[in-house]
Amino acid sequence: MPSESSKKDLIAHLETELNKIPRIAYSFSQCIQDNVNEALSGVKGENSVKIYGTDLEVLDQKAHEVIEQH
Repeated sequence: MPSESSKKDLIAHLETELNKIPRIAYSFSQCIQDNVNEALSGVKGENSVKIYGTDLEVLDQKAHEVIEQH
């Protein structure tokens, strides 16, 4: 993206690219909002993966799949 692009343009470009990834959930936020979200969720870092479900064996399997992809 050219340096003169606006934040709105950058977000639109990122959304276009991220929407190509199936079942991804993403958000754009400011630094202070990130700090609040980290404190509320207990997840530290710029990127994180949250896996939801009720079957602990499946959750464990999916967590290991994510680790292997890293």
